[in-house]
Amino acid sequence: MGMLMVLLVCLGSEAAVFTVGIGGTYSNIQDAIDAALATGGDNHIKIRASRFYELILIPDTMTSGSLSFTGGWNSFFTSRNPDPASTAIHHLNDGTAATIRHIGGVVRFDGITFTGNNPIDDGGGLFAQLFGAAQLFLDHCVITESSTGERGGGGLVALHDTSKFEMFDCVVSNNLAVNAAGTTGGGLHLYLTDSSTGKITWSTIEGNSIQTTGSSSIDGGGIYLQMILDTWFEIVDSVISNNTLAPIGAFRHGADISIDAYAGSPNVALRRNRFETDSNDMSTHPVNLSVQSDATAAISDSWFSGATYGAIGATTIDSGRLYINNNTVTEYLSQSLYLAGYGTQYLVSLTNNIIWNNGVNDPYLASGVITSGNLIGIDPLFVNPGEKNYRLQAGSPAIDIATGSPAGGLSVVDLHNLERVMGPAVDAGASEWSGLFGDGFEVGTTRMWSP
Repeated sequence: MGMLMVLLVCLGSEAAVFTVGIGGTYSNIQDAIDAALATGGDNHIKIRASRFYELILIPDTMTSGSLSFTGGWNSFFTSRNPDPASTAIHHLNDGTAATIRHIGGVVRFDGITFTGNNPIDDGGGLFAQLFGAAQLFLDHCVITESSTGERGGGGLVALHDTSKFEMFDCVVSNNLAVNAAGTTGGGLHLYLTDSSTGKITWSTIEGNSIQTTGSSSIDGGGIYLQMILDTWFEIVDSVISNNTLAPIGAFRHGADISIDAYAGSPNVALRRNRFETDSNDMSTHPVNLSVQSDATAAISDSWFSGATYGAIGATTIDSGRLYINNNTVTEYLSQSLYLAGYGTQYLVSLTNNIIWNNGVNDPYLASGVITSGNLIGIDPLFVNPGEKNYRLQAGSPAIDIATGSPAGGLSVVDLHNLERVMGPAVDAGASEWSGLFGDGFEVGTTRMWSP
């Protein structure tokens, strides 16, 4: 009897499988979604490697269970190519390729490309509005060549209640948001309220753009992130580069990313990222932050390089807190950092950073900014800056000079996921010197090896 019960439990836990494409049960993805939702429980939709010209909708009638979509399957649905280029949801006419509105349960896409055109509403390739405890995961996906006449050229994700959004090993590239009245999020527009959470990991956000014909505000060529109340968001181990805002005459904030955190105690962290820009744009910072009320923002263990105005423009207001620790800032045409503060209770800390070879190395600092352990205006002896390798050579003046207890805390690992403290003290900058990576060939991480 006991063995029979175990067998029944195991069988009951297996997801029902629905196959889509030539050789499958359904010819289009939406029919498979409808059938899976009618079945209930946990369901797996296998999509054959192909391009599907349709709009898909996951409605708010989904309140529990899970829907997992995997692309790249062969005609027998026995093996798959995980490359997202093999499977695309592509809507040629007006509308978002994928609209997701579930209020419970888990939706996961793996190995799929989203592309489309949505000149009227938000979200070019993907629109998600989650409530309750709903969760959305994008793994190994691509959002590209999408456009919108509103917010989120590549996609818009709005999180409410305790919902969650996570993106892992994805690419958001070459998307466009166009609006005469101004708009936000050329690549992604992300909105969090209540107690919702989100995370982007091991992803690339590049070549996205916002364009406007007027002089209205445009924010976040790559990502626009708006957070209120008790929310949390993190961007980790990612590359955010060469996103743009046009035209020059508009009010522009954050070519790569613009963050507004206010009205409550939202918490946002950018850790172990690479911001690389070559746009020669002298009118906006790649990274823009507005940190208000009791919001907290932290930027750490990251490389900032590029031919633009300056790396970070931040405004901290009232009781906002901003921690900028262990970053490397180099090759900007004008002033390296602009850190403004308004009110009497804000806290801004600039600790353990390398700032070198910028038009103006000394940052603009509001009154009362905490500074410690920085190497500013002194050659740190990078391994190969011409190839954007900003690791430290032996003998670098940045080695062992930083503080081990910065405001906001010290990271456990550096940009390359190596131990943060290798010697008797902490090094300044994003890359801890270890002696292992000094020849200029290893500029990847322990996960991703690249020349």
